[in-house]
Amino acid sequence: MLEVRTWEAELDAWLEPFLDALGHKARRRWAPVYIRGLCGRTERKSVQPIAAELTPGDYDQL
Repeated sequence: MLEVRTWEAELDAWLEPFLDALGHKARRRWAPVYIRGLCGRTERKSVQPIAAELTPGDYDQL
């Protein structure tokens, strides 16, 4: 099983060409966070539970 840091680094490398295509700075910043949330342990996969787990206090940004 991959360690979390290894998995995240591989995800970042894989996402790089897609993030370049997004263009907008905020989209490039938050897309990896959202994808990590979809792949993560959060039971509910909507934006609110993902934001609460991964970016507490920065809820509105995601």
